[in-house]
Amino acid sequence: IDLSYNELDAIEYRIFRNLPVLEEINLEGNGLFHVDREVFANQTRLKIIKLPRNNLEELDRALFKNLPYLEMLNLSNNKLTRLDAGLFHGLSNLVEINLENNSISVIGPHTFDRLPRLKCIALSINYIDDLDENVFGELESLEALFLTNNLLSSVHENVFRSLKTL
Repeated sequence: IDLSYNELDAIEYRIFRNLPVLEEINLEGNGLFHVDREVFANQTRLKIIKLPRNNLEELDRALFKNLPYLEMLNLSNNKLTRLDAGLFHGLSNLVEINLENNSISVIGPHTFDRLPRLKCIALSINYIDDLDENVFGELESLEALFLTNNLLSSVHENVFRSLKTL
């Protein structure tokens, strides 16, 4: 379903409930301030979520729970300031996540744990000044990590230790 470039400012939990085989949701360019934590709750077949170019400042830790087939998540060009540990847990088929051009300054330890198929993380154009040594956890499949145009002044010597395929 493509709802991109409309004037939606919030997405309530019931909107997709009768679409159990939905594989892609595009909400790009709406000016969304809020996405209800239950909006993707019954969307177990979702493979792609596109939420770029909105006004999202925070994401509920339960927003992406129970999405076993999700492969691509685009949250670029929003106003996110932090990524809390557990936000992406359970996305076992996630291959790509785009978080570019936000206002992210804090990434919690183990934020990217339990993502065994993740190949690409895009974090460029944010305000990241520090990376916890456990931020990337055990990402054995990661092939690309983009951190350009941040505020990093130093990087802990062990931050990339588990990224064997990078």
